[in-house]
Amino acid sequence: MRSRKVFYIRSKQMKLERRKELLLRLIIVLAIVSGLVFLAFPSGYKVTINGQEVGVIESRDLIEDSKAVAIAQMGQIYDTNARLLGDIEVKRAKMFRSNKITENYLVTYIRNNMQFEFEFLELYIDDEYVGIIANSNTLDTLLERLTSRYYGNYNGEVDFVNDITLKPIYTTKDALIPFEELVSLATTTTIENTVYTVEDSDTLLGIAIKLGTTYTRLLNANPTIDEDTIIRDGDTINAILEIPYVQIYQVNSTDND
Repeated sequence: MRSRKVFYIRSKQMKLERRKELLLRLIIVLAIVSGLVFLAFPSGYKVTINGQEVGVIESRDLIEDSKAVAIAQMGQIYDTNARLLGDIEVKRAKMFRSNKITENYLVTYIRNNMQFEFEFLELYIDDEYVGIIANSNTLDTLLERLTSRYYGNYNGEVDFVNDITLKPIYTTKDALIPFEELVSLATTTTIENTVYTVEDSDTLLGIAIKLGTTYTRLLNANPTIDEDTIIRDGDTINAILEIPYVQIYQVNSTDND
């Protein structure tokens, strides 16, 4: 009777061991199948820019978001609108730790490796094309520079004498005219001979200041006049002027006149 009981127990143990073995094999098979399925089906999107594989990102939406962020950031640099040139190639692909990229990484890559066009402004002075500037702030900065050059620390309102025209154009940053080159062009002068008619209460020094020349140059242009000469209303005085390409004036002073 005892031997039968022992046999029954051993038989039951063997059955349990077989079940465990079968279960282990099943787990292994499922793991292998799961791995094959993982390898067989893509889990991300491979990004290629200018023929260079950048990496794999989780979703296509992140790619579009990255483009939008990069465009916005580039536009902020020049305080204007921007647009992206070229295409980004996208294909389904497996994503591993080694090739996974983040949205921030893609934004930086797009900014550093793709071309952008910006809505800049063509600058015309008296209908003559001068160059391309980033935005209207460039003109404000130019006006400040010219004010400092011609009027020193004058704090009143100043404006351009010339007719300034701006026309929008989309182009790359390489098309911008360097600011110092713009200043150099604006301050380029031409010699002009003019005749001034004296007004009541005019003085030689006042006339020189009004014409943008110096007292000495005014005397040199009029050999018959010296510091003791009395000038009267209606007299004419010669003046040799250096006229800058871009001229400015004091708005309040002109209004008061």
